[in-house]
Amino acid sequence: MDKSLMIFIAIGLGALYLVTNFIGDIQAEDDAYKNSGYQQEHIYDKYQTTDSVGQDIF
Repeated sequence: MDKSLMIFIAIGLGALYLVTNFIGDIQAEDDAYKNSGYQQEHIYDKYQTTDSVGQDIF
C-alpha cells in the first residue's frame, strides 16, 4: 500500500477516536442536568412495543 494512504487511515482513525470520546464526555455531563419530568413521562417506555400490524401494545 501507499505510505500516504496508511497515514491518511491513521489520521482518520485518530480523529474518529477523539470525536467519539468527546461526544461520550458531553453525554456523561448531560446526565446530571436531565430533568425528572422527562424520566417521569417515559418511565413505561420499556413496556411499550409495536405488533406486526403497527399497533401499539402496552
